[in-house]
Amino acid sequence: MKQNISDFYEGLNLSFYTIIREAVQKKGDIIEVPDLLERGKAYIMTLLQNEQLKEQFKDSPMLFYYNVAACALSAGVCYLDAWKKDVTQIKLGFVDTLITSQPDRHALAVDILGMEREKYHLLCDRLFEDFSERISPYFEIDDPRPFLFQGLLAFFQAGINLRNM
Repeated sequence: MKQNISDFYEGLNLSFYTIIREAVQKKGDIIEVPDLLERGKAYIMTLLQNEQLKEQFKDSPMLFYYNVAACALSAGVCYLDAWKKDVTQIKLGFVDTLITSQPDRHALAVDILGMEREKYHLLCDRLFEDFSERISPYFEIDDPRPFLFQGLLAFFQAGINLRNM
C-alpha cells in the first residue's frame, strides 16, 4: 500500500469522474482550477473543525465524514457555477457567504445542476462508497489524516467536474 498522497488524490479523482460520467450520462472534461481548490481546502477545514457537526455525529465518524464529503461535493458545484458566471463573486466572498448561510447545501447544488434530488443523493452515496473502499487501508497507518483530507478534497473536485458536465 505504498502510495503517496498525490497518487491517492489523483486516483480518486479519476474514479469519481468515471462514476459521475456514468451517473449523468454526459461528457465533459476534467477541469482543475487551482484557486477553487484552495477555496475547497479552506471550506473542508472549516467543516472538519465545526463543533456542531462534530457533536451531531460524535458516535458515528463515518456519518461525520459522509456529511463533510457531501457538503464538499455541493460546494464544488456552487463554486464552479459562480466561477463560470462571474469570477468576482468568488473573489468578493459572495459564494463563501452563500454556501455557509445555506442550511441545505444539497438543494442549492441540485438547483444549479437541474438534477433530481434523489439522483444527486444516489450519486453522492456511490462516490462515498468508492471513497470508503479506497481510504480503508490507510486507517492502518500511523496517521491517515493527510489521505483523508485529500479524499475529501476529491469530493470538492468531483463537484467541480459534475458542474462542468
